Amino acid sequence: MSGGVRAADLGGVDLADGSRIGFVHSAETTSGVNGPGLRYTVFLSGCPLRCLYCHNPDTQTMRLGERTTARRVIEEAGRYRAFISPGGGLTVTGGEPLLQPAFVEDLFVGAKEAYGLHTALDTSANGGHRASDRLLANTDLVLLDIKAGNPELYEQVSGGGKLSDVLAFAARLVDHEIAVWIRFVLVPGLTDGPEQVSGGGKLSDVLAFAARLVDHEIAVWIRFVLVPGLTDGPEQVAEVADLAADMGPIVDRVEVLPYHRLGIDKYAALGRAYPLLDTQPPTPESVQATLAIFGDRGLNALA
Repeated sequence: MSGGVRAADLGGVDLADGSRIGFVHSAETTSGVNGPGLRYTVFLSGCPLRCLYCHNPDTQTMRLGERTTARRVIEEAGRYRAFISPGGGLTVTGGEPLLQPAFVEDLFVGAKEAYGLHTALDTSANGGHRASDRLLANTDLVLLDIKAGNPELYEQVSGGGKLSDVLAFAARLVDHEIAVWIRFVLVPGLTDGPEQVSGGGKLSDVLAFAARLVDHEIAVWIRFVLVPGLTDGPEQVAEVADLAADMGPIVDRVEVLPYHRLGIDKYAALGRAYPLLDTQPPTPESVQATLAIFGDRGLNALA
């Protein structure tokens, strides 16, 4: 693996045999959270954002990933095709996969040509302008992460991202008639204010786009991170549940994500302080109580 990243690497360098290369952090089989069915999920290295609640900081630096070819990744995915197809497929996430758009393009085109796999792109859309029409033509589903509906808050939460980039990319998805799952992380005290999801002059562009999503019958999954001592108060959970219920039938499901400590070693390896070092995971009883609060409002809540 090289020690640095050349500008050309961001577009997918061609090797002598014509293979595109990219930087891959890891790959695993997953179900439910990264697209429909059982998925072969590839985590690419490199991300331009520094989200306040990032739980994969080890994917942020591109040069820390393994340098490999699209052909090799496709061949590895093919080993699982009996399990992931039909009903599942290939998901590319990160990091931010659109830092390596040509590599993703080759992955999707190759996976379809070789195995007929369903393809899903999990992206914040920062760098969406780099996605070619050919990449989008071979994308079946986009998991679009919208971090906030207010430009200033979006920049704060994401560590410098631009909401305008997300909206521009979203408009392209609508034009290409690509299915979209919206991902919005509700963080009490940060992104759970009604003005962030329900109205106001500053959100006119977001609301206009949301109306188009409703017209296209695009479902929304809400993710709620349950952190003891921070987001697990019954009144706090109830406020978030009421907010989700008020959004109506476009909310397909609510994912309650119990806080875990799996990121501690990642932060240590990066030489960074872990902000919740003394916080323990919620008890099973706390998780069930939270699910019940969402369920009482008719929401499909899972953990």
